[in-house]
Order: sequence, then C-alpha cells, then structure tokens
Amino acid sequence: MSADGSYTYTLPSGTSAVFTTQKLSSFPAPVFGSLKPKQGIPRAKFTISGSHFGDTQGLGTVRFRKLFAEIDSWSDTSISAYVPSGLPVGTYKVSVNGAGGADAGGG
Repeated sequence: MSADGSYTYTLPSGTSAVFTTQKLSSFPAPVFGSLKPKQGIPRAKFTISGSHFGDTQGLGTVRFRKLFAEIDSWSDTSISAYVPSGLPVGTYKVSVNGAGGADAGGG
C-alpha cells in the first residue's frame, strides 16, 4: 500500500489496476429516523426514514430481531421493505444497517 492509501494489483494478462480505499469511519454514520406504519401483518409494506443509509443497498439490511425484511426500494434517506413472512404476533425491534454495513439503530 502506498502513502496515499492506494494499492496496485497486477492482473493475469499483465495489465494493472489501481484501487483506492477509504476507512469506514470516513463515511457518515447512518441514522434511523422513523418507521411508518408502526404496526402491520406479515408481508405488509413499511417505510423507514432517516439519513446516510447509502444511495444503493450494498451491504444494507433491515431486520425484525433475527429475521431479514425483503427490501422494496433503498435510498440515502428512505427504505421501503416488507414485514417478514411467518413472523408471529408480537412487538419487534426493527433495526437497520446502512449500505456500508454500519448500524443505524432501530425503532
């Protein structure tokens, strides 16, 4: 790795490519804002508002405890998803990890 944080990788054909990495801490931390509606049935669509989720889903996830929600759409400030199928009646904490995998908290 060079002083500017870049790496050189030689490809099998003899060509080369340069990759520049950034520390995860250089990206803004994702923030969970609100969840609407606050109740629903399995497969119901809901929306999470917040900030810094990432422009595309990437490594981002939404969970009801250990069950992952199916994502409908993802943007830096809003996520639309579906309540997981087979979720028993109850109250669940919904948690979000942003596109880079960082925890955005939950509601």
